[in-house]
Amino acid sequence: MLTWALCQIVIRLVRLRVTGREHLPPDGDGAVVVACNHIGWIDPFAIVTALGPRRPVVFLAAREHVEKRRLLDWLLGRLGAVIKVERTSLRQREVLRAAETTLRSGASVALFPEGRINVTAETGQTLLPFEPGAAVIARRGNVQIQPMAIAGTDDLYLGRRVTIAIGPPIIPGPSQRTDDETMDVLRTAIHALIPPTPPHNRFRVGTWLGRLA
Repeated sequence: MLTWALCQIVIRLVRLRVTGREHLPPDGDGAVVVACNHIGWIDPFAIVTALGPRRPVVFLAAREHVEKRRLLDWLLGRLGAVIKVERTSLRQREVLRAAETTLRSGASVALFPEGRINVTAETGQTLLPFEPGAAVIARRGNVQIQPMAIAGTDDLYLGRRVTIAIGPPIIPGPSQRTDDETMDVLRTAIHALIPPTPPHNRFRVGTWLGRLA
């Protein structure tokens, strides 16, 4: 509840529209692995808002990426809402155990399968290659994957229109051999969910918001 309440302070800087909430499990009815495309620093706050105050969530994030966004790192750290991943570490089992503990507690785990913010103007790609974490964590935790897609957070200013779409849950495959297939299904689902880029406001006030993190 505290995480959700504090996220509202941040998300009110933009105008968020959420579609597809009917695809979420009923409040308090089990955890999921949330997977979403990633185009702006404010994406985690939009996801928390979309899930609502009764669905606690912990983010899985690459340490080097979250720590260079000081506001995001400070907020998520104070809320205990992040599991930091050392990409070069061989101790990934600790991350998996932390994710499984989170799911058993009833909280969801959220992650960005692309592994970093996709600056589409630089990459020229709607989605970057996906990492397998969502399939692995969902399979080991025996939970479903909740695909989401966001648009508008790549060009932020005060009052920017942002849309987040929630799709039907995906059941992970039963074994490690099916993880790649699960990720293919997830990638297709997220790609199909990506909303059209919301129209810009006539006047862009507070363009510093895009550089805040």
